[in-house]
Amino acid sequence: MPARSWWSAAGIRVSSATGISKDELGCPAYEPKILLKVLLLAYARGIISSRKIEQACRENITFMALACGQVPDPSTIAAFVASLKEELTSLFRAILLVGAEQD
Repeated sequence: MPARSWWSAAGIRVSSATGISKDELGCPAYEPKILLKVLLLAYARGIISSRKIEQACRENITFMALACGQVPDPSTIAAFVASLKEELTSLFRAILLVGAEQD
């Protein structure tokens, strides 16, 4: 199942994600789709700490590619997760169901 279907199945509207916008003093906002891809890879590899995810974006070539060379701050990652807590749960449930159907 394509990734877009997973997002749709989980009811996630990534473009409307909160907690990642640019304020007057901060850095440019991160694309929600990029943060979601990084989170999915991190969680699939057992990395749940926002600091460890930041470190992976700095040191791991796969994370670097998914993050388009950007390194999100741990507080940005945590705010993104907090803003989509219920949607992320639904998304992971949908992914597990797809995986179970593949067996």
